[in-house]
Amino acid sequence: MSNRCILSDDLLERCAQRAASYDRENRFFLEDFDELREAKYLLAAVPEEFGGLGLTLVETCREQRRLARRSAPTALGVNMYLLATGVATDLWRRGDKSQAWILEEAGRDAVFADGYSESGNDLEALYSSSKAERVDGGYRFFGRKHFGTLSPVWTWLNLSGTDTADPGGPKIVHAVMPRDTAGYRIVDVWDTLGMRATASQDTILEGAFVPDKYVIRTRKPGFAGFRAVDLAMDVSGGRGMFKGDELERLYRDVRCGRFHPANAMTVHEVVGKTALGVLGEAGPRWG
Repeated sequence: MSNRCILSDDLLERCAQRAASYDRENRFFLEDFDELREAKYLLAAVPEEFGGLGLTLVETCREQRRLARRSAPTALGVNMYLLATGVATDLWRRGDKSQAWILEEAGRDAVFADGYSESGNDLEALYSSSKAERVDGGYRFFGRKHFGTLSPVWTWLNLSGTDTADPGGPKIVHAVMPRDTAGYRIVDVWDTLGMRATASQDTILEGAFVPDKYVIRTRKPGFAGFRAVDLAMDVSGGRGMFKGDELERLYRDVRCGRFHPANAMTVHEVVGKTALGVLGEAGPRWG
């Protein structure tokens, strides 16, 4: 296992020294961001073929832990970028070149962020309360996204919306929106209890147009991973239930994924008991 360290102790110490002022002033970690970019840390997950560092997931997590120990908000903010490039990298390594352009953009200093969080939707990416309207050449997006980490610096925003043109077959549209797109605005609402330096502002989509070339996926809402492993078990037959078979493990992992985030019963319990003021008291879980 490689023990490559990308972040120097001096860089981490400077991040630590700035953390308190960022929090006190509710200010984005711009100096940290600039230093991390100069150290090529933003390209940690990007393959070397695209000008990145080519770190493995384990190596990236190790460096993120080191950064989080000195400045947790900075690590959280950077994590949003690493997520976008990490997914594109995994796809590329498996032969899916559909998001190779994201890696190329990253190599040219583009900054990717996520715009998935929405009120009333605790299953981000699987569902969306925003609207995706099909128009000539692409989609227009309408809705309000919360927790827009990296709002001051992103150049590309990953977002989603629901296309309901076919009432019997709605689909979730995943796209990447360039910053110079018209039809959206960022609202300064971030004055919070913690993680203040992330500057995770709201993004209001008011018909922002994203062309087809930046639409990366359309899929049915919900847990299509469930259908995939069910079909795989049907094809495999009895062999799929034996320990040691990879499908057996994948089947269990996919099924357990519905407990993170919490399932519907747990959500109802927490919301209901909180409203009644009895959350945490002894007694039956439900009833």
